[in-house]
Amino acid sequence: MAASASTTDAVAARTRTRTTYADTNTNTNANNTNPFILPELIHRLSRFTTLHDSLSCALVCRAFSEIFIPVIWFSVDFDLQPRFTGLPSSVVTKHGHHIRIVENIQSCAEVRVLANPQVQRLRKIKYMDTTGSNLQHILGFEIVSRNSASLVRLDLVPDDPVPVGEENRLANYIQVTALIPPFGSPQASKLYRLCIMDLHLTFEGLMTIFHGCPQLTKLGLVNVTILGKPTNPQQLYQHPNISFLSCLHQALFRTDPLDRHQPTPSLLLHLPHLKTIELCDHEVENNPSPSTLNTIPPRALLSELSRHCPNLTGLRVQGLRDCTDLVSAFCSTPISRQVSELAFDYDHISLGIITSLLLHPQSLTSVKIYRGVDFILDRDVVPIVDDHFWAQGQFMQLVPRTCKGLRILDIHLHEMDMDVVEMGKWVCKDLRRLRVRIKGLDTRERILETIALWRKEWRARRNNLPSSLDVSNSNSNGNSANGQTNDLSIEERVVRHLLKLENLEIVWLGCQDWSPF
Repeated sequence: MAASASTTDAVAARTRTRTTYADTNTNTNANNTNPFILPELIHRLSRFTTLHDSLSCALVCRAFSEIFIPVIWFSVDFDLQPRFTGLPSSVVTKHGHHIRIVENIQSCAEVRVLANPQVQRLRKIKYMDTTGSNLQHILGFEIVSRNSASLVRLDLVPDDPVPVGEENRLANYIQVTALIPPFGSPQASKLYRLCIMDLHLTFEGLMTIFHGCPQLTKLGLVNVTILGKPTNPQQLYQHPNISFLSCLHQALFRTDPLDRHQPTPSLLLHLPHLKTIELCDHEVENNPSPSTLNTIPPRALLSELSRHCPNLTGLRVQGLRDCTDLVSAFCSTPISRQVSELAFDYDHISLGIITSLLLHPQSLTSVKIYRGVDFILDRDVVPIVDDHFWAQGQFMQLVPRTCKGLRILDIHLHEMDMDVVEMGKWVCKDLRRLRVRIKGLDTRERILETIALWRKEWRARRNNLPSSLDVSNSNSNGNSANGQTNDLSIEERVVRHLLKLENLEIVWLGCQDWSPF
């Protein structure tokens, strides 16, 4: 009876809402006294609803349906919405023009759904596999071609590594012409981010992409085989906007698989405006590549980077056995380089790397570490962290205490001790993103309590209301004026420290990212 009554009440409420909205539309001269009927407000609220709530709102009335159906169809993630694959083609034909983002397209069935002609305004294609079969390859690049004028991001990433003996299949090659609007099209390419992994590409095809995508800013060529080399000086095109490159070391010292006897120009020759490079090395355990990044001297790498990319200020290194020498060399030479960003595997953190970071206290804006494959930031369970650098935590504190321009400090595998943190003052007042573990905050409940208190105090400060935590009356060593620091809980001590960083936008203390509002 209770369930029946609840259902009746819900239907009655929905009927009242529909009737109220209809009455308002029929009486155009009447003033809207209900703010929830304002289309502008409804449209704005629709941007913050979950998929489930949007589905419920779309059933309220026709006017609500017109607002919330585009929200429902805006983004499609086949990992989170596998039932989308089974939708009738008539439904996709009716609503496919609302789709703007698609993610994790890995099977031919998923590609078939998106091959509908009405899916023609995509802005982002994240992680699409076009190698499953010849049909999947053809349909996949047909989707890319149809949306080439609107795409701003494209990730072509096979779901599985290419099987041995099948490297030369046509499905493993990029259809370059699909990435660029057709000749004579009134619209130019808007693509600013392109990631290609484990595929084949001809040199002329790469140059075609560079010419046809002038707005390209971020480029990923990870384990991509580039066939051929320039045959005349006109092919040595230099892209005007690419500032980020992710690649294996072969891109710096690459060889043409079709002609291994002749030297091939470095990919860096075409990227004079590069500011950040991410060098990856994917060695197979117990079977390392004969020309791994670990066998190339850091000075040789830096010489190649300095010769072609004079504006390079950021270095990300992932997958090396030891990156200390490379990071140290990058930070120390040439003298004129002002390092702005460094990222590395946390397994390689050392006093040498910390010292290298401190060489650039004015220019350093971002320090990040790479996490393992199984480490997920957004999960609810607080992961167990084995911080091998915990005993040297006082040296890690030198980074936020010295680097004034730091905006990102993402060291989520490092566990800080508040006793050490409170011994000195963080000078990075413009810090925007902080990911770190805190000793004592080892459960989700304690972390959520800390975040809730931080948000409460942040709102109080914003509204000029009294605070329960005395932040302003604490001196540089972290002890309050009344000497009551030790009486505060670990949650209160963390919040008091976070409040000193007034520009924080993202905080991670062990589970999920949080904002102050």
